[in-house]
Amino acid sequence: MLCYLGLLLMLATFSSVAQVLPGDIFVANISSSTVTHFDGKTGKYKGVFVEKGSGGLKNPTGISFGPDGHLYVGSSMTFQVLRYDGDTGRFMDVFVQLDSLERPFSVIFGPDKNLYVSSGNGNRVLRCNGKTGKLLNIAASSPDLKQPIGLSFGKDGLLYVVNSVGKNIMRFDPATGKSTGVFAADSLRFPSDCAFGPDGSLYVSDAAQSRIVVFDGKTGAFLKIFGTLPDRGAPMGLAFAPDGKLFAGDFAKSRLTRIGKDGGMAEVLSVEGLAGPENIAMRPQR
Repeated sequence: MLCYLGLLLMLATFSSVAQVLPGDIFVANISSSTVTHFDGKTGKYKGVFVEKGSGGLKNPTGISFGPDGHLYVGSSMTFQVLRYDGDTGRFMDVFVQLDSLERPFSVIFGPDKNLYVSSGNGNRVLRCNGKTGKLLNIAASSPDLKQPIGLSFGKDGLLYVVNSVGKNIMRFDPATGKSTGVFAADSLRFPSDCAFGPDGSLYVSDAAQSRIVVFDGKTGAFLKIFGTLPDRGAPMGLAFAPDGKLFAGDFAKSRLTRIGKDGGMAEVLSVEGLAGPENIAMRPQR
């Protein structure tokens, strides 16, 4: 009888979680220590995916789905990367805990299926084994790199790092950790995230100027202002949808926004379930 009741309770818990679909958006909320879930087509709020403080989560920042389909979240105040079930949001384990990890502002999986974590206060990016979480090497390090935040890989296999204090985007060879120099810098005041678009250009959220700017993906030359957030919003995390539209979390106003593939003023999709949206991740196709 007790086993039967336990099974019912477990099923009820899982049924309370909205179905996760490819293209859905997940937001790390630094102020509420939660991860929330949004419909990838409409932007409608689908609920809390990772409950407040689950697994010790405190002030989440980086967020990414792994090759295994599970969700990896940087817990900035505990200096850890935590892993959650990609369908239910259930806490699984502490995936990365290293003395060299200080404030995991961004977490992404590279082409090699390993996990790259920006150690914001450590002024470097760590490369960790994508299956075990063990440290492999320092993927980015330079005297000029100060408080790295956003990360993205180019088609060239190089790692592009948002150098927030330096107000630029730096490029690194992840195998050696050596910098190839500043890739893009024009017009940036407080860059926070970067993402390569379907057109091969590099899109950078500039939180201090309420806008997303575009750089040539090969040369780093400034191309244009792509989109602007209304009411002096502060764009942070970026994610491209399959249709070419760009999602951006608005940290200042706690909103989820979206910009059409032709650019312009951002559309506000939701204010529900958001409290200091630091970074966003899109559920990939399996």
